[in-house]
Amino acid sequence: MFRKGIGQSGYIFHGFAITLIFVRALAGKLSDIKGRKFVILPGMIVMTLGLWVLSTANSLTVFYGAALLYGLGFGLVHPTIMALLVDRVDDRTRGAAMGTFTAAFDLGIGAGSIILGVVLQYFGFRIMYLLDGLIVLACAAWLILRNNNPEEVG
Repeated sequence: MFRKGIGQSGYIFHGFAITLIFVRALAGKLSDIKGRKFVILPGMIVMTLGLWVLSTANSLTVFYGAALLYGLGFGLVHPTIMALLVDRVDDRTRGAAMGTFTAAFDLGIGAGSIILGVVLQYFGFRIMYLLDGLIVLACAAWLILRNNNPEEVG
């Protein structure tokens, strides 16, 4: 962002975090009422939009918008996927399932950072964020194709 002459970038992370906190508080209740897929799929679309807006950002206002969109989407998706996991496992395996979910999530962040870092090095931020958005959309498509039973995911 400093290459584009945009200062005060730390506030973008504040906007992301505040959005995330408020949305997470509402996402669980909404997914309990409307169903998991009802919350996860729009959340993934909003995350993708946030990443794609970020790929074109050239002002502080656009960066804020991208952070708010991504925070909104992530706040909807992450706790709802955890709830979906709890729905699908029995009480005896819940702890192991949550541990596996957390480990896989952390591994995805670590491996994704390395892989997207290589993309960044060769192709730049724009392509990296566009690709990241495509990855989220691919996950949304997988969820749609994998779960044809509306009762299973809500």
